[in-house]
Formats: sequence, C-alpha cells, structure tokens
Amino acid sequence: MIAAAFAFDVPAALGGGLTKRDIRNGHAALLSQR
Repeated sequence: MIAAAFAFDVPAALGGGLTKRDIRNGHAALLSQR
C-alpha cells in the first residue's frame, strides 16, 4: 500500500510541482482508505 502511494506520488511531484506537504496529505488520504 505504501509502495503504491510512493510510486504514485513521485511522478506527481516531479510533473505537477507538488509540495512535500501535498505529498504527505496524499499519503495520509491513501492510508486512511485502508
């Protein structure tokens, strides 16, 4: 699950210019769906 979130966030951060806070929020949202 965490690996999937990481794999999703890396290209999003590189391509979309997301901040580290945005990435953390994305991780929290994905983990909360478990």
